Amino acid sequence: MAEIILADLMAWMPTLRPLWQDNDDRAWSARTISWAVAARTETPLLPALRGGEIIVVSPRTVADQGLEIGEFAAHLGRSGCAAMVLLGGDSASVPIDIPWLELASNSRPSAVEGEINRLLTEQRGLLYSRGTDLGRALLGALTEGATPTAIAALGATTTGIPMVLEETAGSPMCGGDDARQREVGTHLVVAVGAGAWLRLGPLPPASRAFAALAGERVGEAVETALRRADLLKPRGKARASAMRSLLLGEALPGAAAALGMTANSNFRVALADARASIREAGRLAGAAVLLHEADLITGHVAAVLEWPGSRRPTTLPFERVASALGEGSWLALSEEVGLGGLADATAQARFVASLVARGEVAGPVVAFDAMDRVGVHRLLYLLRDDPELARFVETWLAALRQEDGRGVLRDTLRSYLAAGGAGVETAARLGIHRNTLAYRLRRIAALTGRDPTDPKHWLAYGLALAGDRLLGSG
Repeated sequence: MAEIILADLMAWMPTLRPLWQDNDDRAWSARTISWAVAARTETPLLPALRGGEIIVVSPRTVADQGLEIGEFAAHLGRSGCAAMVLLGGDSASVPIDIPWLELASNSRPSAVEGEINRLLTEQRGLLYSRGTDLGRALLGALTEGATPTAIAALGATTTGIPMVLEETAGSPMCGGDDARQREVGTHLVVAVGAGAWLRLGPLPPASRAFAALAGERVGEAVETALRRADLLKPRGKARASAMRSLLLGEALPGAAAALGMTANSNFRVALADARASIREAGRLAGAAVLLHEADLITGHVAAVLEWPGSRRPTTLPFERVASALGEGSWLALSEEVGLGGLADATAQARFVASLVARGEVAGPVVAFDAMDRVGVHRLLYLLRDDPELARFVETWLAALRQEDGRGVLRDTLRSYLAAGGAGVETAARLGIHRNTLAYRLRRIAALTGRDPTDPKHWLAYGLALAGDRLLGSG
């Protein structure tokens, strides 16, 4: 059962007004309370105390016993009492070394004692009832094998308290505190495992006690689910195979969590010619970056680089990675994506890898979002499903594609455009005679109806050829 503290009672009973001024408000408000006890008019003033009591007293009652309020409060502090409630007028001028509150009431201390204890009994009953319902729901979810994230979501739905699972060590909200549960502003933070935290809130003051109970129960369930997920994580070859399925969009829901990937991270998918290239990129990215290796994808080594925590932007020292790669090695990267974008990111990395392999972009390290490297190819990639792109390619290259089964004429046109229309350079690149080049250019003009040597057609020809290759025809 969660403990009830003085701050809870003040939230439930707003007529109680704290009178302390020069003391630590947070520390005094966090004192655990048990029950209210009224000071008697006869001797002894108080029954035997066990600690945590709230003493309800009127200044007159204390004075009738020949005591000063300050002296009486000191006695209460030594007895382990949680606080003192003064009935009647304001006594703020009296120095008291115990949390003290004023209740503007003409009621007898015994009546106020009964009112506070009825309220505490009612709230404890509600905590027990709601805690039991929550525990039953969590047990059912654990029995069904729910993931840690699903457990947190269930806790939020059942309690009505916002809950977020943050699987990030060193989160600013946690501040490196080793305490399992602590308050941060209007939130409650619960440690649920190494580097994992459950954040509850924002919380209105009146719901703090139940939030503490819910945080404890949900936190324990999340920790159990995390331990189970760690035991079930695929390892070795099975892990690499599972990672490949995830990247290709073939994995079942929850596969990313089983592989230890977190929802609040950023990712880049990487393809390379060699495993060493990807590992070197992961090393240079920094100690905080996680490397998830996968099986081969389209013959290329594959992996995911993960930047954990609060959706931090991905940073990669491209020049250092490039200089560290071996001769002829290359690395193709997707743009920065969230956990749900891994399949799309894989397609981006495959596209960049194809550009690098054909020498259409400058390597050896190219990212899909590097506009200065990928250039117009990125724009065409984004239009790959647009029927207008296919229509444009068809308009410019239909006859050429039909007559150029082996792609010789299209390769010739690409080389000619890459050489800026320089015939000698183009022939040298292709290893053919200049007369052969001239024949091929005339053949292209005859098939398309547009002279490839006319500079006004170069842009359209270049876009059409790039689109043709993207769509899989060239």
